[in-house]
Amino acid sequence: MSKWTYVLAFDDEFMTADEAKYFLNARDDVFEWAHVFDNVYLIVSSTAANALGDRLFEYVKKNQNREKPNGRFLLSEPTDDRNGWLPQVGWNLLDYKSLTKPEAGNEIEDEITF
Repeated sequence: MSKWTYVLAFDDEFMTADEAKYFLNARDDVFEWAHVFDNVYLIVSSTAANALGDRLFEYVKKNQNREKPNGRFLLSEPTDDRNGWLPQVGWNLLDYKSLTKPEAGNEIEDEITF
């Protein structure tokens, strides 16, 4: 099964942090997630961004009881060309698709060059 790590960012009009957590916890196809700063989550899912984004849009539309939700959101897969100041759990999700770093000898094989 393929897994992708996504960055989910949204404004306050789109949904609340509690709504985001409820959506992420209710999904069988979301395996791990972390709230890394205001309105930004890192998500590991087996669902492609298009489909997951559509499900999120429908969830918010239903909660707001509107044809089209207020606010904006972005669901995107980060590339290897990235930089930032995140808690370790954020980097673990980006690098290993897990909240924790694998034990020594069990790392996901990625070539790291500097």
